[in-house]
Amino acid sequence: ATSTATVSSASTISNLTISYAGTGYNSLTNPIVSISSAFIQRKDPIYNWEGSNNGISTSYTLNKVAIGKPIISVGSSGVVAISTNGIEWAQSSIGYGQTVSFNSVAVAETSRYYAVGEFGKIVTAVGINTSLSAWTEIKLLEEQVVLGLPDPIINISSYYNTFNDISYSSLRRTAVAVGDGVGLFTGVGIGTTTFFKKNPPVFTNLNGVANNDARFVVVGDGGIIIHSTDGNIWVRIDSLPTTRNFEKIIWTGTQFVAVGQNATIFVSTTGNGGWERIVPNISDDLIN
Repeated sequence: ATSTATVSSASTISNLTISYAGTGYNSLTNPIVSISSAFIQRKDPIYNWEGSNNGISTSYTLNKVAIGKPIISVGSSGVVAISTNGIEWAQSSIGYGQTVSFNSVAVAETSRYYAVGEFGKIVTAVGINTSLSAWTEIKLLEEQVVLGLPDPIINISSYYNTFNDISYSSLRRTAVAVGDGVGLFTGVGIGTTTFFKKNPPVFTNLNGVANNDARFVVVGDGGIIIHSTDGNIWVRIDSLPTTRNFEKIIWTGTQFVAVGQNATIFVSTTGNGGWERIVPNISDDLIN
């Protein structure tokens, strides 16, 4: 017999369409089905991983990857891994005498990178063919409203906590960085040298940020989810049925997925509502 199968992203077959029943097929209650890999048009994306001597010291931990030109990853002690194909890697460093670890990196328009990490550090570099320019530190600023003055006063921010994540929206040309101690900063424009502190309606650590170009969504401790269309004005999701810490959020292309302590998983197609709890068959903390 010959059939066509529809396979889900979880590698399960949802239906089989018989195009040729063969001889004697209808008389079998449980026929044996053989699948030829040559005819599979889209294969499991996490199948058949191979390790390699990638040129990066095993003494480092890589925390986040950004797929631009080139592909880069950042991690502990300021390590940077650089690749043009995802197989062969070169090792570099952000600097600071390897005293600062970086937790996340985002790419803007294929070759402008922003990395965030410990001690309130946001740095930027530009991809140049197969390498990177020198990393330069972004200045953190905050506005102070003074009665009687028409415009706020701009001061250097005293934020010195750890940044946990950063996300860039191509449509908004805006990057949002989040961190411990209500750390939330926004930078506007490719190549900006300044990020401004924002004041979200929460008082907790912020651990993850993602966007779908229409909206930024941030997650944090205590089951906190906040969202914004521009990175400036933020709204909190009320009545979410959890107080567990969220550790990470991603945009899959069709929905936001937020994960955290004790296998906490929530999903939403818009980010500003309709959050649905997913109950997995595990109880482990989900951190990424």
